[in-house]
Amino acid sequence: DTPVYYFDMGTHRHAAELDFAHRLLSAQCRNLAAFGFEANRDAWQCASRALAGEPRVQMIHLAVGFEIPESGKLRLYHSPDGGLGDSSYRRSDSFEDVDVVRFSDWLRTNGVDPARSVCLLRMNIEGAEYDVIRDLLQAGLADSIDGYFGMWDDVSKIDVAADRDFRALLAKHGIRPFTFNGRDLES
Repeated sequence: DTPVYYFDMGTHRHAAELDFAHRLLSAQCRNLAAFGFEANRDAWQCASRALAGEPRVQMIHLAVGFEIPESGKLRLYHSPDGGLGDSSYRRSDSFEDVDVVRFSDWLRTNGVDPARSVCLLRMNIEGAEYDVIRDLLQAGLADSIDGYFGMWDDVSKIDVAADRDFRALLAKHGIRPFTFNGRDLES
C-alpha cells in the first residue's frame, strides 16, 4: 500500500510516455497517482483530453524551474515543431508566459513525501531538467526519487558548458537517468 507517484514532465500533446507508464504501473500498483506536467497550453489541453478517462492521472499546466521570477511566470518559447521543442532557454518569436513552480514546492504543497513513497520522475523539458535537479538537490529530495527517466540531452544543445556542469552534478550525486522517451514507444 505504499503510495507510488509517477511524474512526467514535458508530456507534449499525446502524453504517450505518461500513458504507457500509467498503464504499466496500474497493473502493479494499487496506490498509484500519475501526474503530467506540460507548460504549453495547447499541448496540455490535448494531453488532458487524451487521458481524460484515466482517474489516476492528473494533467498539470505549469512550468518547472529553479529560479522563480517575482511574477511567478516563465516565458516559454514555442518551437516550429508543434510544441516538441518548446523551451524557456531557446528563444523564438512565438511564446507564451506560463506559471512556474519549483517541483519541490509543488510536492510539498500537494502532500507528496518522496521519502515515504515510491517516486518516479521522467523529464523531457528542453533544458529545464538541470533546474529540476538543482531544486531537488537543494531541497534535500534528490535521493528520495526512486527512478529518473528521460534523455536529458537538451542542455547540451543549448549550452555545452552548462551541460558539462549538469553532467558533473549528476555524477557527483549518483543520479543516473534511464533513457525513456517517445522514440522508445515507436513500433
